[in-house]
Amino acid sequence: MSYLGVPPFGQTLRSIQEHIATEGQTTFSINGGYYPTFIDVVLNGVELYSGDFTATNGTEVVLATGASAGDELKTTVYWPVSLIDSYRKSEVDTLLEGTGGGATGAGGDEVFVENDQIVTTDYTITAGKNAMTAGPISINTGVSATVPSGSVWTII
Repeated sequence: MSYLGVPPFGQTLRSIQEHIATEGQTTFSINGGYYPTFIDVVLNGVELYSGDFTATNGTEVVLATGASAGDELKTTVYWPVSLIDSYRKSEVDTLLEGTGGGATGAGGDEVFVENDQIVTTDYTITAGKNAMTAGPISINTGVSATVPSGSVWTII
């Protein structure tokens, strides 16, 4: 059956990186990392078999045989997105550490994260990170909120 738009089972995002090898280079760093088994490796236009490289640590691809100077290594990393992606409570707690008030309700339910509505001191989002705030938000006069290049501040 054909689908228009996103199929009901989710979608996959991908990231492509290209590297030019130095003589004998075997290790190539993958910016942003990868999930092991969700990566394709192509050397000079030829897709490599899994025995030709190791990609298990989530950050590097290691060739079984060193590349020649000028060889082109291309990696395609796949990030599966599913309608059933989920986190365990302990994983959510870890993700939310330090993100806000962490209010608790009756019986110890921890279902809310609170943030202030006014930025009162200068703040810079950590480089390479994104930030999210529930709005409305105002910033006091003389105070700055800095978003580094490549980072995003989302106000919902």
